Amino acid sequence: MRRRYRIAVIEGDPLMRALAERWLRDAGHEVVPLSAKQLDPAMALDLIMAGVANLRAAGERVHSLARAHPAPVLLVSGRLRRTDAPSPALAGQLGAAAVLPKPYTQEQLLAAVAAAL
Repeated sequence: MRRRYRIAVIEGDPLMRALAERWLRDAGHEVVPLSAKQLDPAMALDLIMAGVANLRAAGERVHSLARAHPAPVLLVSGRLRRTDAPSPALAGQLGAAAVLPKPYTQEQLLAAVAAAL
């Protein structure tokens, strides 16, 4: 049996947030829908999944989240290309544990979660 993770979902697009939350729950994870301002270092979280619209601001967004909570960050963006998805170098450059381009499938989401953890 797979381990159940507690994942914060910070996503500005309500449709993408609802879909990600459903898929993560379907996979057995506990989902915590939050805004970045609601992050508290005392929260028990295994992963922060954060959507970002502007890649130029992505690094600062990840660093801001990292200052707010020690959990690794899975960065999700429609500005990423499919070729960026498995890129540990790009994730590291942005300060994220993993990156995931939108749109994505449930399988891609779960693979990105596994890669981030």
